Amino acid sequence: MAEIVGGVIIREVNGEIETLTIRRSRFSTFSGENEFPRGHVDGKETYKQALIREVKEETNLDVEILHKLDEYTYVNKKDPSKNAHQVNFLCKMIDPNQKVKLRIEEHDVFRWIKDVNEIVLPDEIRKTLMNALIDYKNKTEDYPKLDHKEKIITENNWFFK
Repeated sequence: MAEIVGGVIIREVNGEIETLTIRRSRFSTFSGENEFPRGHVDGKETYKQALIREVKEETNLDVEILHKLDEYTYVNKKDPSKNAHQVNFLCKMIDPNQKVKLRIEEHDVFRWIKDVNEIVLPDEIRKTLMNALIDYKNKTEDYPKLDHKEKIITENNWFFK
Protein backbone atom coordinates (compact mmCIF):
# COMPACT_ATOMS: atom_id res chain seq x y z
CA MET A 1 0.00 0.00 0.00
CA ALA A 2 1.32 3.42 -0.93
CA GLU A 3 2.27 5.73 1.93
CA ILE A 4 1.39 9.39 1.39
CA VAL A 5 2.07 12.46 3.51
CA GLY A 6 0.21 15.74 3.35
CA GLY A 7 1.08 19.15 4.72
CA VAL A 8 -1.47 21.77 5.70
CA ILE A 9 0.61 24.94 5.56
CA ILE A 10 -0.48 27.83 7.77
CA ARG A 11 0.63 31.44 7.70
CA GLU A 12 -0.44 34.57 9.55
CA VAL A 13 -0.92 37.81 7.60
CA ASN A 14 -2.02 40.96 9.43
CA GLY A 15 -3.40 38.84 12.27
CA GLU A 16 -5.40 36.58 9.94
CA ILE A 17 -4.72 32.87 9.56
CA GLU A 18 -4.55 31.40 6.06
CA THR A 19 -3.83 27.97 4.67
CA LEU A 20 -2.33 27.12 1.29
CA THR A 21 -4.30 25.25 -1.36
CA ILE A 22 -2.93 24.17 -4.73
CA ARG A 23 -4.81 23.07 -7.85
CA ARG A 24 -3.70 20.10 -9.92
CA SER A 25 -2.74 21.17 -13.43
CA ARG A 26 -4.20 19.83 -16.65
CA PHE A 27 -1.04 17.74 -17.04
CA SER A 28 -1.61 15.75 -13.85
CA THR A 29 -3.97 13.06 -12.66
CA PHE A 30 -7.16 14.53 -11.15
CA SER A 31 -6.78 17.77 -13.13
CA GLY A 32 -8.53 20.73 -11.53
CA GLU A 33 -8.73 19.25 -8.00
CA ASN A 34 -7.79 21.56 -5.13
CA GLU A 35 -5.67 20.07 -2.38
CA PHE A 36 -2.81 20.80 -0.03
CA PRO A 37 0.76 19.70 -0.79
CA ARG A 38 1.19 15.95 -0.51
CA GLY A 39 3.08 13.08 -2.02
CA HIS A 40 4.54 9.61 -1.66
CA VAL A 41 7.02 8.53 0.97
CA ASP A 42 10.10 7.30 -0.92
CA GLY A 43 12.27 4.40 0.18
CA LYS A 44 13.38 4.66 3.77
CA GLU A 45 12.21 8.24 4.33
CA THR A 46 10.33 9.07 7.48
CA TYR A 47 6.97 10.77 7.11
CA LYS A 48 8.51 14.08 8.17
CA GLN A 49 11.44 13.78 5.74
CA ALA A 50 9.05 12.96 2.90
CA LEU A 51 6.76 15.85 3.80
CA ILE A 52 9.55 18.43 3.89
CA ARG A 53 10.79 17.15 0.51
CA GLU A 54 7.32 17.08 -1.09
CA VAL A 55 6.40 20.57 0.12
CA LYS A 56 9.70 21.94 -1.22
CA GLU A 57 9.25 20.14 -4.58
CA GLU A 58 5.63 21.22 -5.05
CA THR A 59 5.69 24.77 -3.63
CA ASN A 60 9.33 25.75 -3.04
CA LEU A 61 8.42 26.53 0.59
CA ASP A 62 10.43 25.65 3.68
CA VAL A 63 8.17 24.55 6.52
CA GLU A 64 8.31 23.59 10.15
CA ILE A 65 6.14 20.56 10.98
CA LEU A 66 4.10 21.34 14.09
CA HIS A 67 2.27 18.03 14.64
CA LYS A 68 0.19 15.27 13.11
CA LEU A 69 -3.39 16.21 12.20
CA ASP A 70 -5.07 13.05 10.98
CA GLU A 71 -4.75 10.03 8.74
CA TYR A 72 -6.96 7.93 6.51
CA THR A 73 -6.86 5.08 4.04
CA TYR A 74 -8.10 5.20 0.47
CA VAL A 75 -9.53 1.87 -0.69
CA ASN A 76 -10.02 1.02 -4.36
CA LYS A 77 -12.04 -2.20 -4.61
CA LYS A 78 -11.47 -2.41 -8.37
CA ASP A 79 -7.69 -2.11 -8.10
CA PRO A 80 -6.27 -2.76 -4.62
CA SER A 81 -2.80 -1.84 -5.89
CA LYS A 82 -4.05 1.77 -5.78
CA ASN A 83 -4.91 1.64 -2.08
CA ALA A 84 -3.09 4.34 -0.13
CA HIS A 85 -2.58 5.41 3.45
CA GLN A 86 -2.25 9.19 3.99
CA VAL A 87 -0.91 10.94 7.11
CA ASN A 88 -1.42 14.71 7.34
CA PHE A 89 0.56 17.23 9.35
CA LEU A 90 0.07 20.85 10.37
CA CYS A 91 2.97 22.97 9.10
CA LYS A 92 4.04 26.58 9.42
CA MET A 93 6.18 28.54 6.98
CA ILE A 94 9.69 29.11 8.31
CA ASP A 95 9.96 32.38 6.38
CA PRO A 96 6.54 34.07 6.00
CA ASN A 97 7.94 36.17 3.14
CA GLN A 98 8.97 33.18 1.04
CA LYS A 99 7.11 33.01 -2.29
CA VAL A 100 5.20 29.99 -3.59
CA LYS A 101 6.59 28.59 -6.85
CA LEU A 102 4.63 25.76 -8.43
CA ARG A 103 5.81 23.09 -10.86
CA ILE A 104 3.39 23.48 -13.77
CA GLU A 105 3.44 19.77 -14.58
CA GLU A 106 1.82 19.12 -11.18
CA HIS A 107 -0.03 22.26 -10.06
CA ASP A 108 -1.05 25.43 -11.86
CA VAL A 109 -2.72 27.66 -9.26
CA PHE A 110 -2.19 28.33 -5.59
CA ARG A 111 -4.42 30.21 -3.21
CA TRP A 112 -4.20 31.19 0.44
CA ILE A 113 -7.64 30.74 2.01
CA LYS A 114 -9.09 31.83 5.35
CA ASP A 115 -12.17 29.62 5.14
CA VAL A 116 -12.65 26.18 3.57
CA ASN A 117 -15.82 27.38 1.86
CA GLU A 118 -13.88 29.79 -0.39
CA ILE A 119 -13.15 27.06 -2.95
CA VAL A 120 -14.38 23.62 -4.03
CA LEU A 121 -12.54 20.89 -2.10
CA PRO A 122 -12.91 17.11 -1.82
CA ASP A 123 -14.59 16.18 1.48
CA GLU A 124 -11.56 14.68 3.23
CA ILE A 125 -9.34 17.61 2.21
CA ARG A 126 -12.01 20.06 3.43
CA LYS A 127 -12.27 18.30 6.82
CA THR A 128 -8.51 18.23 7.30
CA LEU A 129 -8.13 21.93 6.36
CA MET A 130 -11.04 22.95 8.58
CA ASN A 131 -9.61 21.08 11.56
CA ALA A 132 -6.16 22.56 10.93
CA LEU A 133 -7.52 26.13 10.86
CA ILE A 134 -9.51 25.57 14.06
CA ASP A 135 -6.52 23.90 15.71
CA TYR A 136 -4.14 26.69 14.82
CA LYS A 137 -6.60 29.44 15.79
CA ASN A 138 -6.99 27.80 19.20
CA LYS A 139 -3.19 27.47 19.46
CA THR A 140 -3.52 24.07 21.06
CA GLU A 141 -0.38 22.06 21.61
CA ASP A 142 -2.03 18.70 21.00
CA TYR A 143 -4.57 17.96 18.33
CA PRO A 144 -7.60 16.08 19.70
CA LYS A 145 -6.80 12.40 19.92
CA LEU A 146 -7.87 10.29 16.97
CA ASP A 147 -10.24 7.44 17.77
CA HIS A 148 -7.61 5.05 16.33
CA LYS A 149 -10.06 3.98 13.63
CA GLU A 150 -8.87 5.04 10.21
CA LYS A 151 -11.48 6.41 7.87
CA ILE A 152 -12.08 3.99 5.03
CA ILE A 153 -12.95 5.68 1.77
CA THR A 154 -14.36 3.82 -1.23
CA GLU A 155 -13.30 3.97 -4.85
CA ASN A 156 -15.98 6.61 -5.39
CA ASN A 157 -13.79 9.06 -3.51
CA TRP A 158 -12.05 11.80 -5.51
CA PHE A 159 -8.67 10.12 -5.06
CA PHE A 160 -9.61 7.23 -7.35
CA LYS A 161 -11.70 8.91 -10.04
